[in-house]
This record gives sequence, structure tokens and C-alpha cells, in this order.
Amino acid sequence: QAVAIAEYAKKIGADAIAHGSTGAGNDQVRFDLIFNVLAPEMEIITPIRDM
Repeated sequence: QAVAIAEYAKKIGADAIAHGSTGAGNDQVRFDLIFNVLAPEMEIITPIRDM
């Protein structure tokens, strides 16, 4: 999922990517890692984790 999201975000010219993973599990690590590797220029927005 994270790879597809990063690729789509690049395709549409996005400057940020958001995900709803909480700070409790490993999903946040996987999303953040993939986004940082495939789209390092994009801001990662994590509204649920930042609450």
C-alpha cells in the first residue's frame, strides 16, 4: 500500500502524503520508511499519531 501511495502522490505532483496509522503499532514505521525512501521531498502528515 505505501509504495502505491508514494507512486500515486508523485504522479499527481503532491507535496505531502498523509496516513492514519497510530503510534501504537508497526504500520507507522512501514509507511514512514517507504515514504521517506520513495518520496523524501514530501512532507508526511500523521494526524492520528499527532493527536
